[in-house]
Amino acid sequence: MNSLLKKFIIFVAVMAIVATGGYFARKAFKRSNERRLVQDARSYIEKKEWRNAQLCLQRSLQINPLGVESFRLMAEMLEAVGAPTAVGWRARVVELEPAVAEHRFEWADTAIRVGDLASAANALAGVSETDRTSARYWKLMGAAAWGRQQAIEAENYYGKALALEPTNLVTAANLATIHLVSTNAATVALARQSLEKMSTNAAVRMVALRHLRSHAVSRRNTNDALRYSSEIEKDAAAMLGDKIDHLSILRGTGNPSFGPYLSTIKEAAKDSSPTAFAVGKWIAQNDNTTNALTWLRSLPAEVQTNQPVPLIMTDCLIIGKDWRELLKVADAQNWSEAEYYRLAVVSLAQKSLGEELAAKASWRKAIRETAGRLDRLTRLVQVTRTWRWEEEYEQLLTQLVSSYPKEKWALDALTGKYYADGKTKEIERVLNVSYQANTNDMRLKNNFANILLLRKSRLELAHALAREVYDSSPKDPFFISTYAYSLSLQDKHEEAAKIVGGIDPAFLKIPAVAAYYGAVQVRAGHKETAKDAIAWADAAPVLLPEERELVRIAKAAL
Repeated sequence: MNSLLKKFIIFVAVMAIVATGGYFARKAFKRSNERRLVQDARSYIEKKEWRNAQLCLQRSLQINPLGVESFRLMAEMLEAVGAPTAVGWRARVVELEPAVAEHRFEWADTAIRVGDLASAANALAGVSETDRTSARYWKLMGAAAWGRQQAIEAENYYGKALALEPTNLVTAANLATIHLVSTNAATVALARQSLEKMSTNAAVRMVALRHLRSHAVSRRNTNDALRYSSEIEKDAAAMLGDKIDHLSILRGTGNPSFGPYLSTIKEAAKDSSPTAFAVGKWIAQNDNTTNALTWLRSLPAEVQTNQPVPLIMTDCLIIGKDWRELLKVADAQNWSEAEYYRLAVVSLAQKSLGEELAAKASWRKAIRETAGRLDRLTRLVQVTRTWRWEEEYEQLLTQLVSSYPKEKWALDALTGKYYADGKTKEIERVLNVSYQANTNDMRLKNNFANILLLRKSRLELAHALAREVYDSSPKDPFFISTYAYSLSLQDKHEEAAKIVGGIDPAFLKIPAVAAYYGAVQVRAGHKETAKDAIAWADAAPVLLPEERELVRIAKAAL
């Protein structure tokens, strides 16, 4: 090997080492920058400096678009100002790290805090069976039930949580709150006394005061409401949502401090898009959307165009059905992370103006802009449901079930729609996809077996699944119905009748259960036994076409 060749090889090797070193150095530098920005953002959030926190997180996500901690902090910041977009960031974290149960709990918790109970239900539906035994799960179930004003269910769930964590004062405070709505005056007095005592404990002070404030507002006890609210608002731990609640109480009580307090909050919003969102939302809900838009448009351009302010502005325009102005506002901006939603809003405006071709093109762009992400698809499912776009709603659910088969809420929503439309072929297709991804879900197995039996499809698998789910829970009326029908199709009529006879009579008021009960009994020759169930099922409007045919044949044989 001549010297020139040797020098060339050495040069190439050195350059490769330099390039490799440079690559890893850049990566290390980026990671270091990302960590610093995340730490800064966390510090700004603690100090409620929303603008600085937002800037740090935006820069962090530019460095690492898949930064889980950045997503979590963005959700935390938006949750603090009551922005519903916080829910989407939580869902994104679940998508990135689906095996971490805490992420799904945070998704549910945030959804409950911003009043998005549908999203909370979606998050909790995907919790694994193992994690459903935790106190955290039951606390969130309790909070969701309380949000739906289901006091009995909430008390049951919180009771389960407290049994697992008997020293948890926050759960005890939540239980006391439920007792505040009791019809028993003594129970109410004890609950109030308990919360008053907790309000002196620094660990649960704010939780107790918030519950007492809410109770006073619901009872229209203005003096107590103002007293509790003032205590909360002055506390260093008070969130922007607490200040907005205080604003509402001042307005509701005609307090002279209302005007100056509103001015103070508006002034603070001039430099903070998250704060401006919260104030704009309050004005829209408590005054009117016109005044909300006027105030929002008076803010600096940077604040107006930064998320989440454009969301409340477009909400106001949608409520006012000002489609031309909505197009003008949406077309003039780029919403960064929410660009998919901007395009959906453009489509809504175009469709409302009769511009069908343009609306369809904008919608296709919106779907592409989701990049198949769970958080974005979930958000579009919600808005298409609100806008009553049935075709687009079904399209999104189909994509979600295909891409995220473990999101049970999407499966339930899509199959629910197909059940209502009587589309058993589509139900079989969707359940087959979900069954492949959730082979341990007995409820899903039962539904899949049931559809296969109705359609006389893949009967060997259907019979096996029906037996398996029945063995897992032989008292479940739906499992009994499916297995009995499976036996009946195999001409094991007496065995089927014996199995279906084990259903608690109370469950025969469920149309589908009554249909299978009646059909199986008639096939076994027990016509008298079947009469009431057949009559009940025949009067029900909610059966699938194949189930209605079962009832028709059974009724004809009576």
